[in-house]
Amino acid sequence: EPAPPGETKRERAMREQFKQQDEFHFNNKLDKDLAHAGWQYDDQRNKIASKLALRRKQVFEAKFGPSAKKIASLILRVKQQVQDIVDELSRQRRERAESVEAEVEELRARKRRGFQQLAAMNEGSMVLLVSKQRLQAAWKSGQYNWPQLKKALHDVKQAHERLKDLEVDSENKQKLSVLLYTMRSLETRLEKEVSSNKDPFREKQKDSGDPPEGDRVRDMRNKWAATEAEFEPKLAQECAQLRQRLVAEAMKEYDSAAKANLQPLKKKLATLMRKGGQLVETYTQERHAGHAVARRIPELIEVSAT
Repeated sequence: EPAPPGETKRERAMREQFKQQDEFHFNNKLDKDLAHAGWQYDDQRNKIASKLALRRKQVFEAKFGPSAKKIASLILRVKQQVQDIVDELSRQRRERAESVEAEVEELRARKRRGFQQLAAMNEGSMVLLVSKQRLQAAWKSGQYNWPQLKKALHDVKQAHERLKDLEVDSENKQKLSVLLYTMRSLETRLEKEVSSNKDPFREKQKDSGDPPEGDRVRDMRNKWAATEAEFEPKLAQECAQLRQRLVAEAMKEYDSAAKANLQPLKKKLATLMRKGGQLVETYTQERHAGHAVARRIPELIEVSAT
């Protein structure tokens, strides 16, 4: 702007100062107007965004809420049913395991009881055989050695008393009956011989001593020693085989029950989970569409401003 004619230096300085002040006020007002416009823009943008968010939430709840709640409820119910069946099968499995061990222990006890019965009968058979051998060895020079007769009779009586009160299982009753009959027969014979050969001289007769162990006695003793050594390993093997068979049967029953009870529920659960996944996918797509609308808020503000 050209200076007016005749303007003094002071007037020119004042005019420049006024011009600067006027420009400052103009820029300051412009900044305020721009700030106010920006605030209005942000406020309007937030209002539109809030309305869109609220509307989107309402639409989502109306569209997906009932289905989501229903599917979630069904999933929880089926999962609880599955868990209840698993717990029941586990309880039955524990009970079956306990019954397996009870059957194994029953077998072990029965076998050991039977073996003890056989041991007692074997001891009686050994006494019977030794007494017969002593009876044969006691006959010398047409007469019996009195002390050997008395010893044989005493041993047979003691063995007979022990065995006649022995309680045995059904599979050993016949063996015990035969042994007791044989033992009683020998006892009767020994009693007869002792009675018929009793006199003061023979009662003071010197004992001729026990006869050497015969082959039959030695074979019986060795055979029983071998049986005794094999008993526990064989019993352990039988118990292991029984346990293995019972466990296999229990597992087969468990698998069958699990398949019959759990498979339908697992299929139902898989279907519900698939429907839930489809619902989530649709919900995600809808949300992406909502975000796309939210990104167009500036355009909506301009439209609403016009």
